[in-house]
Order: sequence, then C-alpha cells, then structure tokens
Amino acid sequence: PRMNRRRSKQPKSLAALLLTAILGLIAAYFQGFTKPSSDEKPKRPSPVESTKPTPPSVDPKRDRPTESIPTDDASAEVIKGFASHVKDGDSFVLQTGNEEKDVRLWGIDAPEGNTRQPYAGEARDFARQLYQRKNVTIVVHDRDQYGRIVGEVFLADRTSVNEQIIDAGWAWHFRRHAAEKTSFADAQARAQQAERGLWKDSDPIPPWEWRRDHPPRPKN
Repeated sequence: PRMNRRRSKQPKSLAALLLTAILGLIAAYFQGFTKPSSDEKPKRPSPVESTKPTPPSVDPKRDRPTESIPTDDASAEVIKGFASHVKDGDSFVLQTGNEEKDVRLWGIDAPEGNTRQPYAGEARDFARQLYQRKNVTIVVHDRDQYGRIVGEVFLADRTSVNEQIIDAGWAWHFRRHAAEKTSFADAQARAQQAERGLWKDSDPIPPWEWRRDHPPRPKN
C-alpha cells in the first residue's frame, strides 16, 4: 500500500514542473519585447516627437523694423541726429556723432531774430520747446547758399516740426520753396482762422519783406 501512494504522487509533480516551465517561457517571450537588449542604444526622439516648438526662420531683411517717414520721394536723403541747439524759429544745429551741422527748416519762414523782427523771440521759444535736445529725422530737400541742410524735420512719433510751427502760428508757409506742400498751406489757414501766434496781429509782416527792408548789420 505504501508503494502505491508514492507512485500516485509522481504525475502531479510532473504536471507542476511542466506548468512552471511553460510559464517561464511565456514570461521570457514577453520580456523580449519590453526590455531593450544590452547592445541596443536608446534612440533619440525624432524632431516630430520633440515637445519643444521649432522657432520660425528669420529673414533679417524681411523682419527688420522699417521706419516710415512721410515723404513723396522714396529716394530722398534721410539724416538722423540730435537737435542740440535751436537758433530761431526755422533753423537749428544738428549733432551727428561728433559732428555738428546747420539745418534750415524747409518750406517755412519764421520771423527774423537777428534783425529784431516782431515775434522772433516767441517763434524761437516755441521751437525750442517743441524739439530742442530731442532726436530727429530729417528728409533732405536741398542745401542752401550757406551750406546748410534744408529739410523737413520729424520727431520720433513722426510729427512734422515744420508743420507744427506753422500750425502754432509762429511761421509762414514759404510757398516760393514749397508750393506743393498743401499740408503746410492748410496749417497756416488754421492758424490764421484761430488767430494763433503772430496771427493775432491784424497785418504781420512776412519775413521775406522784413529782410528786404531791414538788412542785417555787417559784423565788425
């Protein structure tokens, strides 16, 4: 009877061993998919898989900010600088680096200070308050007989200094040199209508007539 009991246990032990072996093989099979081999190097993520956004390509010529100064002539000479000193209502000293240049405002004519024309002081003071010691951009129209730059002057916000002085009533629209500048003519009409600046005088003398009748005294 004892021998029979031992023999009856053998089939059960063999089945258990078989099951264990099969489970081990299955486990080894699936581990081959989940674990990289020791010889395999980890792959870097492709650009598509990367979570960082790719910066857009930049064309320095296309994306460079452009400054838009109102001018009808795209080929006009443009000068940038610092208005270091306003001499009178229509002229000033421009500083560019270590160089200084005299500038005459184009298309306007303000009362003459060197011959004591009425309102010359007020025109100069207004101009100083408007743009002295500020960065300016000049659209050059000409050079005069004294070698001065003649141009329209703009502030950083694109305000025309020339037009502002006319509109405030401290200069005339100089039609002889800028007849085509209708915005200057409109500015003078507004100043006259509102009696601003020198237009509070019923009959102010234009500077070109004042210069003719009051030539500057020669310097000793």
